[in-house]
Amino acid sequence: MASTEERIKQKAFQVGVSINKLPDYCGGVIGKTALADALASGRLAQPIADKVEEALDVMQLMKIDAGSVFAPGFELPIDFSQPAALRPVFEQRLRDHHDKNDPMLSRYCVVRIGLNFFDRITSGEVLTRPDPSSCACFERPALADEVVRELIKLGHKADVKIIPLMRRRSETVKTLSQIGFTTPMLEENNVIGADNGTN
Repeated sequence: MASTEERIKQKAFQVGVSINKLPDYCGGVIGKTALADALASGRLAQPIADKVEEALDVMQLMKIDAGSVFAPGFELPIDFSQPAALRPVFEQRLRDHHDKNDPMLSRYCVVRIGLNFFDRITSGEVLTRPDPSSCACFERPALADEVVRELIKLGHKADVKIIPLMRRRSETVKTLSQIGFTTPMLEENNVIGADNGTN
C-alpha cells in the first residue's frame, strides 16, 4: 500500500502539476521547500497532507469537467503552472467541493450550562466556552439531549439550545466519546442511576 507521500506524488503526476507549484493551491499551509522536504523524508503532517490531497482532487475534477465538453470521461490538460491565472476558478471549485463533501448546516444544537456552553469533559472536569460558535455542536438534537442527561447525572443543570447559524457538518459531534464521555463514566452513571432507583 502506498504511503501518503507516495500517493501525493502519484496524484500530482496524474494531474500534471509539479510539486513546487502545489503549495500555491493549498492556501499557504506549507511552503515549497518544506513540502518537497516532507515528501522526500516521508514526514508530511496529516492535516497538511489532507489539504494537499484535497487540492489535487479538485484539480483532477477540473480536468474532467473541462474535458466533458468533448466526451464523457475525457480529461482536458490544464496548465497548473499558472496559479495566479487559475486561482479564482480553483478557489470556487474548492468551495463547491467543500459544500458537496462537507455541507454547511443552517442550524445546529448546543448544550447550555448556566451562561456558558458545553465544550467537552477532560479528566472528569466539564469545560465550557462563553459563546455558541466555539463550543461542542450537534447536528442531531437527540445526541445533544443525551449529553444533557449525562451532565445532569454529573450534577450540572443543562439544556439544549438551537442556534440558527451556519457551521460545517464536520465540526459537529458524532459520538459522546469525541467530547470526553468515556464508556466507564457512562456505565458508572447508569449503575448509580439504577441503584438510586431501587433504594
